Amino acid sequence: MGQPPAYGQTGPIGQPGYMAPQGAYMAAPVIVVQQQNKGLAIALEVIGGLFGIFGIGWLISGITSVGLILLIGGIIWFFVQVLILTFTIGFGILCTAPIDIAIMITSTILLNNRLKSRPGI
Repeated sequence: MGQPPAYGQTGPIGQPGYMAPQGAYMAAPVIVVQQQNKGLAIALEVIGGLFGIFGIGWLISGITSVGLILLIGGIIWFFVQVLILTFTIGFGILCTAPIDIAIMITSTILLNNRLKSRPGI
């Protein structure tokens, strides 16, 4: 019982002496490398930024820490904008809209630079 099975003797899979039955083939493992689309991430960052939703491109590209910070910060900034617009009877948009555009442009440029520095993209 303590002896290993003789060569060619079949035994449980993974045990010493196991031989695959004649004519059987074992499947080779398949490694899938997910290719990320840089253009999609940049486009979503710009489109989301136009509507005040920042960080979507970062999330799509897999950089979740920055994406979540931008997304949560964008939601907080939206409520601050509503307060400013309410108290200024809408004239506050002259100050808050350029800030939105600046955030969108800065975020998109930084995302583009980060994706360029990543290997394989």
